[in-house]
Amino acid sequence: MIEIEFKNMITKAEFYRLAKHFQAEAPKSQTNTYFDTSAQHLKHLGMSLRVRKTVYGYELTLKQPHPDGKLETNQDISETEAKQLINLESFVSGPVQAILEKDHVPTGDLQVIGSLTTNRIEFPYKDGILFLDHSTYNGREDYELEYEASSYEQGLQTFDALLRDFKIPTRPAVSKIRRATTRF
Repeated sequence: MIEIEFKNMITKAEFYRLAKHFQAEAPKSQTNTYFDTSAQHLKHLGMSLRVRKTVYGYELTLKQPHPDGKLETNQDISETEAKQLINLESFVSGPVQAILEKDHVPTGDLQVIGSLTTNRIEFPYKDGILFLDHSTYNGREDYELEYEASSYEQGLQTFDALLRDFKIPTRPAVSKIRRATTRF
């Protein structure tokens, strides 16, 4: 799946103003655990690898560069497989492993490089999905607005209009993996 998304950091007040305006449901918690090798194979390839725990279960996700955004490969995994991966006991077989092997990423050298927990509000908006995220990591917290679209042009127009309509300044958003793995 090609992921086309637009992101902007927001303040706590903007987060709650948007949640109230859209009459959003209560947030759902998810925790992302990120991986790379000591030689940073994934980072050098422009990839990211995570295990995400949600109320629905566990998912292994590999993101790769793509001209239109990120190519995302998702694989549902069991709690046991997730724990084995996080504890660096074994890697789960499947499509993610096949891609890593093709790109010569030594899965036996993977290590946990960071973790981030997000309380996420998600709902349909225009022709896409809007996310309001409150994330905590490394003793820090932040708020982010994210819009996932089916096309770049439509998504950009919709996201820019949303920021204008709510008088939210443009504030660049660093990826969650980078925020989770950067020491401040």
